Amino acid sequence: MRGVTGCALALVAALAASLARPHARAPELATEPVWPTELDGRALVREPLTAREERLGAGFAGAIARFGDGERQIVVRWLDGAARGYHGALDCYRGLGFEVRQVPNELDAAGRAWSRFDAARGDERLSIRERVESADGASSWTDPAEWFWSAALGRARGPFRAWLVVERP
Repeated sequence: MRGVTGCALALVAALAASLARPHARAPELATEPVWPTELDGRALVREPLTAREERLGAGFAGAIARFGDGERQIVVRWLDGAARGYHGALDCYRGLGFEVRQVPNELDAAGRAWSRFDAARGDERLSIRERVESADGASSWTDPAEWFWSAALGRARGPFRAWLVVERP
């Protein structure tokens, strides 16, 4: 699944920040990232970023962490506020040569909305979902552009977590 994570990080590199150490903080951050410990009732295990992932995130505001839960790869980005470089993963996967098919948004068991799409390239098949939420849980978005304008215009207050969940169907 490392290839999947590398691809996912390439897709969201415009949002990511380089982390040389676990829980490192980019100088631009006003708040210390609070990383999740579980998702969908599954414990998350922190995985180190690869050198490539660190390079991809260099120079961008925010912090990034990668997790696994035994079946999925989860990439979480932490931002204090609007970051113009953040964009949805669907377009990036398409740009990397994946055939993508958007599927209807879903509500998970906790009632959280997620945007979803399937991606295929060669024999590789992935199911991907993403969302952005305020760290306090008061607001959430399935469309990165909506999130950006809400944050940029002061309608939403950070910090924010952007989630990307990649799994094999």
